[in-house]
Amino acid sequence: DESIHLDKAKSVFFDDSKTVLKSAKKFGIGTVVAISKPSSKIETKLVEGFINIETFEHTLPVKPHA
Repeated sequence: DESIHLDKAKSVFFDDSKTVLKSAKKFGIGTVVAISKPSSKIETKLVEGFINIETFEHTLPVKPHA
């Protein structure tokens, strides 16, 4: 059984569920980010109380190749 050392304070966690995001924050994850548009088939829905981004593209320092 291998253990992975996780520095929770330096970790970043992404999800679209407010319940899961709250759990991550309670667990001690340093940065918790809500995905406000997890599917192109639904409208953007901001998750109150968290940093919101529409897609993972917004986390990249450069534009991805098409």
